[in-house]
Amino acid sequence: MHLDFQTLYVVIILNSLSLIVVWAAIVWVNKPFLAARYWLASLVMTSMGGAFLALDDAPTATGITGFGISLIGAGFGVMWQGVRVFYGRRPRWGLLALIVLGSALALALVLSSQHRAQQNVVFAGVQMIPIFLVVMALVTLRPRKLGALVAAGAAIIAFAGHAGEAGSNIARLIGFMHDDTYYDFAAWFLVAVVIGCSLWNLGFLLMAIDRLKADLAHLATRDDLTGLPNRRGFREMVRLCEQEGRRRRLGAAVMMIDLDNFKSVNDRYGHAAGDACLVHVARLAQSIERPGDLLARLSGDEFCLLLPDTDIAKAARVADRLREAVASNPFAWHGHLIPLSLSLGLSTWWPETGDDIRDALHRADLALYETKHGGRNGVTVHQPEASPFPLAGRAILSRPAAVS
Repeated sequence: MHLDFQTLYVVIILNSLSLIVVWAAIVWVNKPFLAARYWLASLVMTSMGGAFLALDDAPTATGITGFGISLIGAGFGVMWQGVRVFYGRRPRWGLLALIVLGSALALALVLSSQHRAQQNVVFAGVQMIPIFLVVMALVTLRPRKLGALVAAGAAIIAFAGHAGEAGSNIARLIGFMHDDTYYDFAAWFLVAVVIGCSLWNLGFLLMAIDRLKADLAHLATRDDLTGLPNRRGFREMVRLCEQEGRRRRLGAAVMMIDLDNFKSVNDRYGHAAGDACLVHVARLAQSIERPGDLLARLSGDEFCLLLPDTDIAKAARVADRLREAVASNPFAWHGHLIPLSLSLGLSTWWPETGDDIRDALHRADLALYETKHGGRNGVTVHQPEASPFPLAGRAILSRPAAVS
């Protein structure tokens, strides 16, 4: 089957233009999604390259074709950078510049040969190198989901099309294949490239959807003021902690935290001061948080710290460190130093007791209420009698003088 290459180039360009519209919309709506900008730029460059190829109808390639192939190869290289950016890696512009420079030199040399088979080999090679880098990035970087697998499979199809093109032209050069036979296969090589290019954009779109879904889930489970997990995020943290605790037969401690007299900060200094005060307390809590501990803001001035694989004695020491950190670091607001204090309630959970972490949270909340009822600025423990930890029942662990 002989193929009208100019017609196929026009089809490719029109397909690319439709994809450009899609990616331009994604970039416009989701400006922080940087990978989409790279993929949009890649499509623009490859479309422009295809336009130059369509303009050149000479029997042997001219500088117009060479420039078009250079643009397409560079566009595939930008696509590779977009994959790296998607996975949080830095772009490798230096390596891409070397590839583009080497490709330009190879194209300049082969364009002077006036031998179409030699030119086709180099044209295919210029495009195969960045496509290979795209495939390697997609199959080696994590996390790898369906979209990445679709894009990688599509890139492999496109790579195979170019490899078939290069191999058949090498066969022409060494006399293993007649020109008529080559043109019977050339159509399928180009079709493979077209299919691959269309499908990898579908894969990238699936990757984009996964990322946007993850971003939405992150926003739904994060407190936008402090950046900590919110109540919804904390419930998922509790579920995973309990699941792991039952599997490994490890307990956990829970700490309910309440900022004393927070309403007076809002009333006296304004809500902006109140927000900044909450951020101040959150940062202090994060500074004493141990690796593996899970801090969340549940509502208003109420925080919770989940301490996996921690007994009550260790949890009490963490609680005292937090209380002391807040008491010794007053909140600075427009020249005012505002003293702060915390009321804390502690409890523990153990798989063998038959309850769950939500029960421990309820006990810790009761302990917090006792701390506030008893004068604030302290730590109270509330444990079930069946707890295997040393301290059971109710106990006031620390009660310094209240901070006014």
